[in-house]
Amino acid sequence: MSAPEHQKDDPRIPQPTTDRRHEPGADSMPLWNESFWFPLYDPERDLGVIVRWGLFPCFEGGSANFYLAILRGGEAVYVANHQRAPLPAHKPNRLALHNGLTLEWLEPLHSFRLSFKEGAVGFDLTFTGMSPPYLYDSWRQGPPEYVPRHIEQGGRAKGTVTIDGRTHPFDGYAHRDHTFGGERDWNKFYRWNYFSGEFDRFWFNAVRIKFAADMDWLYVGCLFDGERVLGLEKIDVTLPTVQGGARPVGAKLTLADETGQVHHIETGTFHGVCPVLIWRTWVKDHIVQYRMGGAVGYGILEHGYREDDRLAEFE
Repeated sequence: MSAPEHQKDDPRIPQPTTDRRHEPGADSMPLWNESFWFPLYDPERDLGVIVRWGLFPCFEGGSANFYLAILRGGEAVYVANHQRAPLPAHKPNRLALHNGLTLEWLEPLHSFRLSFKEGAVGFDLTFTGMSPPYLYDSWRQGPPEYVPRHIEQGGRAKGTVTIDGRTHPFDGYAHRDHTFGGERDWNKFYRWNYFSGEFDRFWFNAVRIKFAADMDWLYVGCLFDGERVLGLEKIDVTLPTVQGGARPVGAKLTLADETGQVHHIETGTFHGVCPVLIWRTWVKDHIVQYRMGGAVGYGILEHGYREDDRLAEFE
């Protein structure tokens, strides 16, 4: 998808070569990482798919990793997680793992095909962006061997999901992120929350993270307001939890974009979760309904924390 005329020279909109598969440079760190993450949800049929491809080409000879969940009626009907899968061959516009979990680039910056089949379950879905993607400005802080690049985009997904041998149509909300460079050391993540959501002609992403208990939250975010992709200047989060901080029960977000517009967003109903333990760190991707005034959308509330810090005080 091309950028609107007033954003064609905006460095926050990536070039097609930035949003493809990459190979690490000679000076890359051992945990240099590339990942592609897609959550997709059809509220009419209450069907969800959450999938992440990851690559560690420099670590102990190279490996891939993934997690995957297929959900129906708020329950996970298929969950898979592999942290030492074989590293696939490098192809700039295709990523196929040993189990057939495949991501294909259909149109740069705009559309992708996601496919998988194992026995009586699987999916064949096409993601289509509703706007150009947003490239966070970490590129200003150093080369990708040392500083990660991060791309976000909201959109829609159509296709089919197969459960128990029965194929269901899918037409729903979707998001994606693409990260590469720097390093991905899951054991350094003390606590974080990642929020993304899609409405009719609006999507957002907001993140807060701590790498230690005694540090302040770090915030970053972006959105598409129906005309432009914009950075967020201020993010306020209220997130009550239960079970010693292990499970969020809702969220309220106040997002101020770079134009000064303020957006108040809160969660409604929850529609299932994909829980994954990666090394010492829990990643829990909850599919949630979002409300913004009278508008209703859907997306992800991701809750992450180190397992050995689970009972530390949560706000």
